[in-house]
Order: sequence, then structure tokens, then C-alpha cells
Amino acid sequence: MLKAQCVVVVVTLYVGVVHSWDIAISIKDQLQFYTDGTKTGSINLISQNPTSLVYDEVHNMMLYVDKQNNNDAICGYDLSSKDNNCFIKRNGRDIQGLAFDPVTEIIFFTDANERSINWFSLKPGCNNNVYGNLLIKTNSKVPANIAVDSCGGYVYWTHNDGYIERARFNGSDRKVKYGNSSWKQFGIVIDPQTQKIYYFDVCVSCSDSQGFLNRLKFNETSETILLNNFRGSNYIRSKVLTVSKDYLYWKNSTGSYDAIWRLSKKAAQYVEPTEINKIYRYLWVERSYKPFWPN
Repeated sequence: MLKAQCVVVVVTLYVGVVHSWDIAISIKDQLQFYTDGTKTGSINLISQNPTSLVYDEVHNMMLYVDKQNNNDAICGYDLSSKDNNCFIKRNGRDIQGLAFDPVTEIIFFTDANERSINWFSLKPGCNNNVYGNLLIKTNSKVPANIAVDSCGGYVYWTHNDGYIERARFNGSDRKVKYGNSSWKQFGIVIDPQTQKIYYFDVCVSCSDSQGFLNRLKFNETSETILLNNFRGSNYIRSKVLTVSKDYLYWKNSTGSYDAIWRLSKKAAQYVEPTEINKIYRYLWVERSYKPFWPN
């Protein structure tokens, strides 16, 4: 039975494989590149089920999670050499979120089965564990999406208890940033230009699937609602969210296709977003997780 999977990530301008692009979308084993909603090129990956796309601008590489055969791996496709390598393989694990810090050249990732936050350095000569290095054990909490604040040196993550937590890159100074047990946060992403956090906030106990796209400043605990999901709106049904210089992008599943939506970071509250692309699927699209923010 065929199925297509769509993951979206927004990255900086790149010249090489394609002349220019601002969005990369994975569908099955292919990366497709788009500029202003127009496809400009594509490449093939070794994975049939890539999730959690992350762009590593230091090495000009697209990082992703390969979830084939219950053997999760973190791999990278070099956009210059066209080489594809896997750095971490974790049998029986469930890698949910992926993030990359360009300052330290560290990959951070969450493991739902192990209930842990982990890291792996891409710097030559670093003494990495083959399964990744443990940063934090979350114990009863199952971590999901993850993001990094490179300027402040913090890693942020969501988990099943409905809270956003943060800690320093060495695991210290851990604390709850935002949330409550009646809501769950998805698709967390950090905008380094404005020092703001964006995420989806979904009510798990509400009968009408209430959901919001929220914005939160680093030094505040009161969020700003940008969009809501009331009155039949289908804008907020995703765990895939990313931010560029001017826009927020996310994937949304509706009916027989997945849509890529865009909203200006300068938009007033409750301004309707723009649908910029549709990806039709054979049967269904599995949910994926947080992509990377660009410079």
C-alpha cells in the first residue's frame, strides 16, 4: 500500500543543487525545493520515511530522521558533495524531535522511548557515543519537539504533560517555561532575530479541538495568540512549524492533501494565513516534527 509523507522545512538561500530555494519538502524518499510556491528542483534520499528535517548551514547539509524498520537513525545529505551518511542509529528507539546549533555544531534530539534529551557533535575529533550522548533524562515525561536558542545557549522542548521546558546546553538551569496540563504544545520553533518562541497550543480535553498558534518572548510567560482554530478553521492541525526572516510556515493535513501555509511575522492577530502549496497523497500522511529555523 502506497502512502506519501510530507515534511516541510524553511532554509536560507542556497546555490548548487538548485539555483535558489526557500522551502524544502520531503515526500517519500525525495526532497523537493520550492521558491514562492514554485518547485525549482529535487534530490533523492536513501530513506523511504524521512522526518524532522533540519538544515545545517555550517556543513551545507540537510539533516533528517530515518524511521525505517524500527531502527531510528539520524542522517545527513550533503548538498555539495551529494553524499548521504548516518551518524546515529538507535534500535527500538523513537526519535521525535531534531535541532541543530550552528555555533557549537551540536545536534540535539529527543527520544520518546528512552524519555531523554540527547546530543551529538559534528565537530571533527569529538568523542561521541555511537547512540548519542545523554543530556537530560525526563523520567515520567515523554519529550517530543525540540528547538535551540543559539544566542542564549538554551535548548527548549515540549512533552506529553503539556509544558515547554528549557535547559542550558550542558543540562543545567532546567525549568518550566510555559504550559498547563490541559493543553499540549507542538511544533516549537525559535526565531533568533526577534528572540521569540512560536508553537501550537492544543486543548486535549476540549470537545471541539480548540487550538492556537502562539508567540512567546524569551523573558515573558504570557503568550500572544496569532491564530485560533475555532468555528471550523483547519489552520492548526500540525506538529510541523518553522520560521524564516519574514514568515512562519507550517504543514496542515486536510482531506486528501497536505497544505503548506504561510503567515507574515508582522501580521496582526487572527489574520488569515496564505496557502502556498498542496501535496496530494495516496492514502494518508503521518505526522512529523519540528524543522529548523534559518538565519
